[in-house]
Amino acid sequence: MTEEPYSLEEDAPTSASSDEKSAFAEKLSAIKSRCDVAKIDFSYFDGFVGTPVGQIEIQSGRSKRNRYVVDEASADRWLAVRFEKYRFISGYDAIVSYEDGVIEAGITGQQGAGYIIVKRVLERLSGNKETVEAITLTPPVSERPTIIIGPSSPEFEVFSERPGQRFTIRLQSSRVKQHDQALAELRSYSDSLFFEIDAIVGIPLFLESERRALSIRSPRNRDRIELAYPLSHYNEEAISLFWYAKSARDMPLLRFLAFYQSVEFYFPRYSLAEARKRVSSILKQPSFRPNRNDDVDRVISAIQTSRGGTLGSEQSQLRAVVNECIGADDIRQYLTATKQREEHFAGKASKYHKIPLANKTADLRNDVADRIYDIRCKIVHTKNEHSDDNHPMILPFSEDAHYLLHDIDLAEFVARSVLVYSSDELS
Repeated sequence: MTEEPYSLEEDAPTSASSDEKSAFAEKLSAIKSRCDVAKIDFSYFDGFVGTPVGQIEIQSGRSKRNRYVVDEASADRWLAVRFEKYRFISGYDAIVSYEDGVIEAGITGQQGAGYIIVKRVLERLSGNKETVEAITLTPPVSERPTIIIGPSSPEFEVFSERPGQRFTIRLQSSRVKQHDQALAELRSYSDSLFFEIDAIVGIPLFLESERRALSIRSPRNRDRIELAYPLSHYNEEAISLFWYAKSARDMPLLRFLAFYQSVEFYFPRYSLAEARKRVSSILKQPSFRPNRNDDVDRVISAIQTSRGGTLGSEQSQLRAVVNECIGADDIRQYLTATKQREEHFAGKASKYHKIPLANKTADLRNDVADRIYDIRCKIVHTKNEHSDDNHPMILPFSEDAHYLLHDIDLAEFVARSVLVYSSDELS
């Protein structure tokens, strides 16, 4: 991070007294001192109303997650736990302390009612409907961790991406010493336990996925934004898929596929236009002879239908839609809008189709379409038959699924652009 340090002597909002500001500043300073000793990055910036906010950067696998100290109450929660000993487990709302041998992860039920579902499961397993108590499972051998499923610990509540007390699975006396071991042990024991619970109770439980932290910085442009009267009509099927994708926040693969399907709806429209251009180009050539088999074969190849009855392969149809609906400059501007986004798509270690951002004059639209198609195939197939690599399919809850965050945003950008370009006048 390259945040400019916030001076705690600067004026805070008039709603806060000098004593309150001083107490909060002291607690932020205490947290910073503990971070400095533990070599954890800590910085200050302005919050929504000008008050100082502390930002803590916690290691999460090979990257980091930011956590924020926004007021005196949150500062007290951080100071009350040994936060220096914990790290995040990448891809999940989960923490690990190698020193204490503890792994803890949030658990949920079906989307939208996670807390209530887990509560009912624990009530049935414990036989107590008055209070939800933790269930402890003692291992048969000392080499295995103790499993506790129940209300979250104070440490987890501090680190969690979702506020308030929740339910967690907690592994104690774990012997893991590095991130990938912790991830594997969490997945292994939770999969086994949740499978057993589903067989007994008939209700599936899941580990809660990591959420991207929303920025809490104030928007720099405070000008009023006025709504304009809507004038565009969007196709019902395509925009329904778009909204479905937007609602699938905790399911990255489903989110990506729904954006893809929103674009896929327009394949027939734009692949037909593309095929018409190709055939027209062939027929206009002076050398074309309708009685020559090779020339006729070229026409047939140009309009070859896919298994779905549309024109061309699925990959070529996606290219046709992207090229028709989005400008080359718009694609490049999107891909380079932020440093993080540009580094992601230009990364040499990417597992998916490379986008040649270094070539400043290249039209990137086909490359964007090919990358989206490559990822789509890796989600729905064990191996992409159109790709020359051997990367396996992308599994739910995997590191690869978490890696897709920028690509999901790209799929949303493409879907939104296609919807706008393809819209009709609202009547």
